[in-house]
Amino acid sequence: MWCLYFGFPKTPYPEKVLYTYEAQSPTLNRVVKYTKREVRDEVVRIVNESLDTKTTVGEALYMQVPFFANPKALWSESYNDWANLWSAVTKYGKPFTGDDRELRYLQYIDREMSACDQYSHKRAVSNARMRATIARS
Repeated sequence: MWCLYFGFPKTPYPEKVLYTYEAQSPTLNRVVKYTKREVRDEVVRIVNESLDTKTTVGEALYMQVPFFANPKALWSESYNDWANLWSAVTKYGKPFTGDDRELRYLQYIDREMSACDQYSHKRAVSNARMRATIARS
């Protein structure tokens, strides 16, 4: 959801992992030869590490995936469908008629979008302070 909120970061990595390439692993702190499987394994390590921090899974992925892969390589069109459903329910009041699993997905998206709002606000405040400091000097 962070990519929908802030846009996809630019990376030198392919949108589709069709070949092996080398990049720095943010979790192993060494250069790794990435294949589709290794990209998935790296994502799992990031998710597991994020569970012990204050950041959300989405924030951890948004901040770390560009170091070793193109986020578009991990994107599924179904994420757009989920985001559209979340938007219809939360912004436009469409009645939710799904099951418990779908409700959990929407709750997860809601938490991630709330975290995006908070991050965006913190970034705006920080940028305003920096501009004020520069203007005073």
